[in-house]
Amino acid sequence: MDIRIISAVISAGVALLIAVLNHFVITPIKEKKASKREKLKKLYAPLYSLVIARINISKAQSVIQKKIMLGTAKPSFVAK
Repeated sequence: MDIRIISAVISAGVALLIAVLNHFVITPIKEKKASKREKLKKLYAPLYSLVIARINISKAQSVIQKKIMLGTAKPSFVAK
């Protein structure tokens, strides 16, 4: 056989192998990871928005009172 025919067959075989691997192995793994990421986004989105809202409120209060507030502590919980 001619070397050009052999190289063409090898190139076509490699291209076919890459396409099959991409379709049956790599794409399902990516889709599974994306679905897990979406589930986590749906789970933690409300909590994240509450944390951001609390931070913004704390920033506004710090500016109004002209002091840094890092958290709140009720007097009954403060160690004496």
